[in-house]
Amino acid sequence: AAWRALAVAQGSSAPLVDVPEIDPVTGTLRSLPQSPTAALRIPFVGALGTTQMTEDEEREALRRFIAENVLLLGVEAADLSLVEHTKSDAGVTVARYRQNPFDVPLRGDYGRLEIAYAADRRVVSLTNTTIPDTTAQLGRALTGAKTLKAEEVTRTLVGRSVAYTDREGRPQTRAVTSADEISLREVVVYPVRNESAAPSLALHLAWEVVVWQDAPVLLYLDAVTGAQLAAAPAPAS
Repeated sequence: AAWRALAVAQGSSAPLVDVPEIDPVTGTLRSLPQSPTAALRIPFVGALGTTQMTEDEEREALRRFIAENVLLLGVEAADLSLVEHTKSDAGVTVARYRQNPFDVPLRGDYGRLEIAYAADRRVVSLTNTTIPDTTAQLGRALTGAKTLKAEEVTRTLVGRSVAYTDREGRPQTRAVTSADEISLREVVVYPVRNESAAPSLALHLAWEVVVWQDAPVLLYLDAVTGAQLAAAPAPAS
């Protein structure tokens, strides 16, 4: 219904046929149809009599676009931080946002919004993995949970084997042999998707940890139970 209302507001009937991709877990728009006739536009907020927007005006236009499409995107503009706003040589501008609904950072594959738009303000692509319904009550429940202390995490990791997939896609298992191989970062919220008959998303408080220095692996441990949630080669710094 929100998609159809947006189509009418933007003067296009094509999106009634070209249905966007809806995430089966969050129920929000994940990406736009590829049909050029289903294109959306960010609003124009430049000065009267002008045809070009300044960078600040473009950011305000994006904020309004997000605010006007809360039902589709599942996130309030106030819960997003703009982390990148760059223009390519081809004239396409990309705005990347991170969702920050809790007192601690949100990690993993969720909580991201990317909007790419052309010089004529046409949205050429949109990808969205934000999480809806992140209420203050949920945030308090998460951050109020009793978590393992840093020394407890280190103690449980020494001697443990960590399974992960390397950059070439090969499964690996390696043991943590000493505390010197462990670098604790911070407690975060880490979403884990359950791909069952009824897909769901579980939000975990997690310790973000880097193990090993020669081939660093980024590890997420449940901050309450100490169970491994995810592990992958650490991004290059």
